[in-house]
Amino acid sequence: MVLIDKNNAEKREMTMKTMWEINYHWNDDAFSHYSVTPIKIVRQGILAGCSKESITAINSYGREFQGLADNYYNTESDAWEKIKIDLKRAIVCKEEQIKKITVEIDSWKKLLTELTNRKVKSEEI
Repeated sequence: MVLIDKNNAEKREMTMKTMWEINYHWNDDAFSHYSVTPIKIVRQGILAGCSKESITAINSYGREFQGLADNYYNTESDAWEKIKIDLKRAIVCKEEQIKKITVEIDSWKKLLTELTNRKVKSEEI
């Protein structure tokens, strides 16, 4: 049997630091949107045998979890700024992919046009 001291639990709740986590939402296989939710930090520090600062926290559903402190944000606005940075990087990356794919498709179209406009022996293809 576990006894819970209600006064200590309330005191612990009052002294817990709030940080913010970024949530990624998906519909089927497609990204849908982001949300930012508060988490309550129960413990923060470097555990024995570890080299990075970690946290133990309680999320908005009441689930306790552990994670690297670097993956969470001190303010809600910091979390939204990180989202904007990540979105800008993702857009640039996808635009580069589109450019490369467009070049490839254009070369295929050119080849198809050439093949369509002349008779070709099978070994030429």
